[in-house]
Amino acid sequence: AVVSTQSTGAQTVLTTVWNRNRSSENEVCVSCPDGFTSDSGSNSADDCIEPKPEPCAEGEGRGTDGVCSTCPANTYSENEVCVSCPDGFTSDSGSNSADDCIEPKPDCMEPKPEGTLC
Repeated sequence: AVVSTQSTGAQTVLTTVWNRNRSSENEVCVSCPDGFTSDSGSNSADDCIEPKPEPCAEGEGRGTDGVCSTCPANTYSENEVCVSCPDGFTSDSGSNSADDCIEPKPDCMEPKPEGTLC
């Protein structure tokens, strides 16, 4: 396979092609479909795979669009999915563990005057 890189601003795009015919006199390289890549030495279109995205940061989940975003309050991040805290438990936005889901103090459940600490 032939590998080349192409810079587009802050992102470098890796273009990989696989060899359709590996004879010494007639080697033809074919590009993987857009958004796919293959390892060096690939010799089949089956070797073209979607590259794995960068992992989300702690406290983030990956949306259906593939974009990472901060998990909202009352959820926590688990394997790049925002999971709801159990009923009656709360968490801050950006929580990254079920341990971050806490049961609020009973006297903190009612609205308090501004500046009152629970």
